[in-house]
Amino acid sequence: MRSEEALKRMNFDWILQNELAGSQGPASLEDLSYLHHQGVRAIIRMEKQTIAADTENLVDMVDMFEMVPDFTPPKLEQIKRMIAFIDEQLKANRPVPVSCYAGIGRTGTVLACYLVHRGAIPDDAIYRIRKLRPGSIETPEQEETVFRYARLANSQSDNFMTEPDC
Repeated sequence: MRSEEALKRMNFDWILQNELAGSQGPASLEDLSYLHHQGVRAIIRMEKQTIAADTENLVDMVDMFEMVPDFTPPKLEQIKRMIAFIDEQLKANRPVPVSCYAGIGRTGTVLACYLVHRGAIPDDAIYRIRKLRPGSIETPEQEETVFRYARLANSQSDNFMTEPDC
């Protein structure tokens, strides 16, 4: 079973139960093992000081790395790649956490954008992420990125949106 200490250390929460989560970036094989025990089978990392899921091939997990500097938002092209990765992994029944150093700012931004991708309006997506993960989406630039992603998604709705189910 998951320990409360590990849960606090990893700052792990499901956003969409057994599909999408937010987490601190894994820093050790123990962290990867903890995530795997939670049912995670793929991961997005945005922090260079994290350990890749395929390190030493000890954990069966698909890994995506997109470098995003701390306290900044991901670029829209990065968000599009991360959302495509999440969709691909979910179709293969591989739950995905999004992670950065602490699992708050960059992570919250991508999680909110994914909710927008699934049909939420930006204000609701930001509210939901902040309610589930207090402190998320730390900077005005990160918040604005959620709105920018929504405008982009709406302008290209055939390529971006799926059925709303948030």
